[in-house]
Amino acid sequence: MIIFIVIPVYNRILITRDCLISLFEQNDRNFCVIVVDDGSTDGTSEMISSEFPEVVLLHGDGDLWWTGAMNKGIGYALGICDPDDYILVLNDDLVVPKDYIATLIKLAKNFPDTLIGSVIADINDREKILSGGIKVNWK
Repeated sequence: MIIFIVIPVYNRILITRDCLISLFEQNDRNFCVIVVDDGSTDGTSEMISSEFPEVVLLHGDGDLWWTGAMNKGIGYALGICDPDDYILVLNDDLVVPKDYIATLIKLAKNFPDTLIGSVIADINDREKILSGGIKVNWK
């Protein structure tokens, strides 16, 4: 089982770097990072290629926007993943704790057939939770 992490980016080199650093500091490294750079002009792609060579880097021409970049990354992941793999979508402004992936794996195993999300924190005050999501029981 592998978690394919899809991250759309555009011209936020320092924010993207922080996100990738936090991912590659994970206690559980059973994942593949797919970044879709939709035409950045600030050196984002070059930074990713040089500092994070293990990242799969896909490119757009600036017309993908967030949704198109997500679709491109998810499509790539679906083309190579196995039935027991997971796809995690992240924004590049997310910095995760070292046990983030391990926690997701544990939750996915304990709650199969579940869509798992993260809380939304204030980018300027990461201790301030803006949203914890909702619980939906379709049954």
